[in-house]
Amino acid sequence: MKVYLDTGLFLDYLAPRGHAGYFLRITDRRGRTVDQLSKDAAGCLIEIGSKHEGVTSCLTLYEVENAMYEKLKDLSSGLSDLHRYLITSARSLTVQVLSMVKYHKIRVLDLSQVIFQKTVSEIELQSRAIEAADSIHIATAIVHDVDLIISTDDHMLDLNGVFANSSGGQIQCVDTDDALLVLQQKSSRFR
Repeated sequence: MKVYLDTGLFLDYLAPRGHAGYFLRITDRRGRTVDQLSKDAAGCLIEIGSKHEGVTSCLTLYEVENAMYEKLKDLSSGLSDLHRYLITSARSLTVQVLSMVKYHKIRVLDLSQVIFQKTVSEIELQSRAIEAADSIHIATAIVHDVDLIISTDDHMLDLNGVFANSSGGQIQCVDTDDALLVLQQKSSRFR
């Protein structure tokens, strides 16, 4: 199974492992604690690394850094030289994600003209008012024949079963807890 990892999974995973958790993952989600969110993300990565193919977009690298930058900027308002130090602090999160994708054998996909053409040609993305970054994630999943998108965003989860990949299969969009179950079920079918 080919699995696409949206930005939120990386933030969940890193919450107790790096400085991001203190800023970006501070509240429970859908009845699960931050600790459980991280355990679910770790379980997904282990399943993907051992029995599936994991991919993400290079857009994810931008999104994690930008999320950290924006949060730190909010916390540091009023400082005259904050930009210089916020960049290096936020960039370290990108380094952590790069380490994570290497360790878990997640392939980082390039943005390309084909992805952008798919993004603008998918009328359903426009009619559902899906913003640019999430539209790019969906288009990347379609073009690269993804079966499952793991996302933490409600608007992405609302796209479960809406889009077909390039082979015609329906793309599932689920949070990490449901993804873990799907990955384990798909793995057990092939044993």
